[in-house]
Amino acid sequence: MIKHILKKEIIEDLLSFRFQFCMLILTGIVISSIYIGVDDYKARLLNYQTHISSHSSSEIIVSPEPLSIFVSGVDKNISRLYDLSYGFLIQVGSRKEKVNLLLSLFTTPDLLFVIKLFTSLIAIVLSFDAICREKENGTLKMALCNKVPRISFILAKFLGKIIIILFPFNFLVLLSAVLLNLGGILTIGSEELIRLLLFILASNIYILIFLALGLFISSLFHSSAQSMSIVLLIWAIFIFVTPNSSALIAKALANVPPTDKLEEEKIRAFIKTKFEKNKEHPGFLGYDGFLQIQENVSRLEEDFRIKLNYYTNLARNIGRIFPVGGLTEATTKSLRTSIQDERRFKNFILRFRERNALKYLITGKTEDFFFERTSLSETIGYGIINDLIILTIYFSIFFTGFIASFNKYDLR
Repeated sequence: MIKHILKKEIIEDLLSFRFQFCMLILTGIVISSIYIGVDDYKARLLNYQTHISSHSSSEIIVSPEPLSIFVSGVDKNISRLYDLSYGFLIQVGSRKEKVNLLLSLFTTPDLLFVIKLFTSLIAIVLSFDAICREKENGTLKMALCNKVPRISFILAKFLGKIIIILFPFNFLVLLSAVLLNLGGILTIGSEELIRLLLFILASNIYILIFLALGLFISSLFHSSAQSMSIVLLIWAIFIFVTPNSSALIAKALANVPPTDKLEEEKIRAFIKTKFEKNKEHPGFLGYDGFLQIQENVSRLEEDFRIKLNYYTNLARNIGRIFPVGGLTEATTKSLRTSIQDERRFKNFILRFRERNALKYLITGKTEDFFFERTSLSETIGYGIINDLIILTIYFSIFFTGFIASFNKYDLR
């Protein structure tokens, strides 16, 4: 019985204009996002290759993460040029870099953006009237009057929607990964494959949340128009309101000074110490002066870092309890473009500076900077499993609500 209803559901959806239009849109935006991601990655790789061949001892730059083609995250912050000159203060490099001017004006439309906005919308567009439309057409009463168990009808509906939504999306992502691998742009080893599968898993659970939401709302109303209005309202709240509200709440609770003010204080501390030492020994900073500068700068950075970490952790923890935040956390962690990866990189820079500050002052040279990207075990340690669990809880709530609501659905 389930097999018959499932087949009917899939055929009806495949032949519908709504499905065909949604799949056309999905294919176009996924291909476009991958193309833009490749172009952006190549530009950053070119920047890296240009600077690495001519960088000085006071400059640090690392290669961009190839998986950022799918989700850019904060990898641009990791792969930019860092300058440790001017008293060994850390500043963003000022050399001209090749950038995509269009992407500098707008949010990078990577796959995460596509999933958050478009695939969630497609999921509810294909599911918001799954039950109430059958009620309006009279086919629901006919099907259930033929002794079709309600649970069988529910499962067939749900499985049919899963197949027509998740299969095209997963196919496009995996096909893109294979083509990038064959083109030599992305090397897919065992770890990269696991990371891509984690990314796909998080994306699928997120899509299922909105699929279950559409089915749940559809089972609460007898009118497609009512169902569409409510589900679009909830979708808008999840997509646009909750991410911004988490940042606003965190900003209100955490007092973080702007980075410009930090840089001004660091330069002011440098000038003040140099002026004081110059009065004692004109034209000579000395080893004690250098240590004092380093101590003042480290103290300012540590104070700023504590406040910034508190703000970012608070914003992330508030945001991740909602679907969009949970998806962002899970996907950026899986592809090594998360805030934790950026924080880990900057800790590498700080330790590098501590080891090489005196050597740079005396010889003008430093040891070679080496940065190893986050391992898979570290990624798991960042809490990606918790993010997947939170997403699964949302899906479970909406799907359970769908089952409970449909079991009480009035066929009249």
